[in-house]
Amino acid sequence: MDEKRGKRVARYEAIEPSSLLHVKEVYDYQGRSFLHDPLRDVDRQAFLPKKMLHTYRGHNKGVHIIRWLPPHGHLIMSGGLDNKVKLWDVCNTRHVIQTYIGHAKAIKDVTFNNDGRQFISAGFDRFLRVWDTETAKVIATFTTGKQPNVVKVHPDEGRQSIFLAGMADKKIVQWDQRSNQITQEYNQHLGPVNTITFIDSNTKFVTTSDDKTVRVWEWDIPFVVKYIADPGMHSMPTGTMANSGKWIAYQSMDNQIKLFANGERFKPHGKKAFRGHCVSGYACQIAWSPDGKYICSGDGEGFVWFWEWKTSRVVKKIKAHDAVCIGLLWHPVDQSRIATCSWDSTIKIWD
Repeated sequence: MDEKRGKRVARYEAIEPSSLLHVKEVYDYQGRSFLHDPLRDVDRQAFLPKKMLHTYRGHNKGVHIIRWLPPHGHLIMSGGLDNKVKLWDVCNTRHVIQTYIGHAKAIKDVTFNNDGRQFISAGFDRFLRVWDTETAKVIATFTTGKQPNVVKVHPDEGRQSIFLAGMADKKIVQWDQRSNQITQEYNQHLGPVNTITFIDSNTKFVTTSDDKTVRVWEWDIPFVVKYIADPGMHSMPTGTMANSGKWIAYQSMDNQIKLFANGERFKPHGKKAFRGHCVSGYACQIAWSPDGKYICSGDGEGFVWFWEWKTSRVVKKIKAHDAVCIGLLWHPVDQSRIATCSWDSTIKIWD
């Protein structure tokens, strides 16, 4: 079949998507759904969390990925190794709101569009599904027959129907939901693609891969405009941009966080690195405090490490989970709050 147009049949059969609504009322007395954001007007200074507020339990296996509902994080979404995606309340009851069942294998990644009304889930069953967050209906399903490792929706308001998927077959595939077609393929990496980060007012994007390189691409042009490789570089399976947009922090498999400057020239920051944690073999998420004062990461032993940005010193270490702390998010509004998830099947909120 025509692989260029995304029509190739995957080896795994797609399951029939379904969902479970766990709340009694979808709308409150004012007609607002659970997507209504009560945190719009909160503004606080960033502090290091001191205690655990709540533990979410509901996944039957480990939790692999967590995401705040944009823009203010009053809900949190989790993707589990039990093939399910769940949406949880953060501010009020702290119960599970919705379960999305649409993959035959574990969830690899989830990502929201800008307003949170839709999200895309990527599974180890090689399918990508676009969901309506509120109704839990599947809007579209995509596959090339290969494993997607990371998925990103284009950040521009006018391009919310376009998304990129970094694949295990070394390609970055660009889909347009309006036509359900592959509109571009970026194919110069020599290993599975792990991260995608948009830079330069979303006119370029940066990718990392198991080939131990960093590549910068012009949007919609399938040729690398910058190539960064060094004999001392390791694979970098996760990356997070600072809120200021000036820095991208990548988790390096030699147990340190490497920094890249996102200014007039995209380049590595050779002098600054964050060390102390043990992440070799694990794709642990990195999080920045919203004011950029702190940077933090989970590790393979269940700890969360906090470093001060200016000095690169470890300022705090928390034993968060019994297994690897794979997912970590800093709240975008309530700036002393973080969320962690682990392969011990729990999600925890700290403040």
